[in-house]
Amino acid sequence: MIGEALDAAFGELTEEKIRLFRDGEPGLTDALYTPRNVLHILAGNVFTAWLPGAVITLLMGRGAR
Repeated sequence: MIGEALDAAFGELTEEKIRLFRDGEPGLTDALYTPRNVLHILAGNVFTAWLPGAVITLLMGRGAR
């Protein structure tokens, strides 16, 4: 089940979908409007729920430090 859930979650992250999302969100790549720090609170019972938030954070240029 875990393998299938990961395949399903990451299978949705195609380059085309990520580009469409990035281009459709105003201010996403503008450093003036992006937060300096990002806090993610993860659900313990839905282990792939963190994925969209992590991808958006990385698209904003905020990597782990």
